[in-house]
Amino acid sequence: MASASGSSSWGFRGLTVLLALLTVPSLASPTPQEETTPVESATPAKSADHATSAEPAAKPDPSEALRGGSHGNVDTYDYIVVGSGPGGAPIACNLAKANHTVLLLEAGDDQSDDITTQILALSGLKQTTRWDFYVKHYADKQQTLRHNYLTWRRADGSLWVGPGATAPSDAKLLGVHYPRGATLGGSSVINIAATWLPNDREWNDIASLTGDSSWR
Repeated sequence: MASASGSSSWGFRGLTVLLALLTVPSLASPTPQEETTPVESATPAKSADHATSAEPAAKPDPSEALRGGSHGNVDTYDYIVVGSGPGGAPIACNLAKANHTVLLLEAGDDQSDDITTQILALSGLKQTTRWDFYVKHYADKQQTLRHNYLTWRRADGSLWVGPGATAPSDAKLLGVHYPRGATLGGSSVINIAATWLPNDREWNDIASLTGDSSWR
């Protein structure tokens, strides 16, 4: 695994983002079937240290870096970001734009060219872009059975959702369904761009915890 350091590991000013697309087994559902395609390295940009007075160093193109541009085979990064979803991808992008080297890890593969990725309304139709997790929130069985959004699997293989009190007799409890994106872009690819924003108190709590008023 690559290690991270607090400052740039090389003397260059170019942006480097390596998208490492790994394939891991599903914990609760079939693993996406498509194989991982390695990201090819782009031709390294000329380092500012080798620029001459007659030929200024070209300004790095952030978009090229984010497409997988690399300055060679490196094993040390300023930052390692796990997950390319709505949280990880913007962080990795902003760090790269700030001239840091970043390793962005994503457990799924890149399905950007798939029609179900490009048209948000179709995102729920393809099973290979997500993993389905079923969670039981409580150790106490009776408390768990009172949850209104439990998912059950019936004898014919169909799914039924509801509390234990009204569950069909042939249904086996799975848990509360939490689908998660298994592709570049994370869960933003499968949730039809639905967004729930925290209330102001939560932002204020983060600001107080970090001492950073920009969260408010």
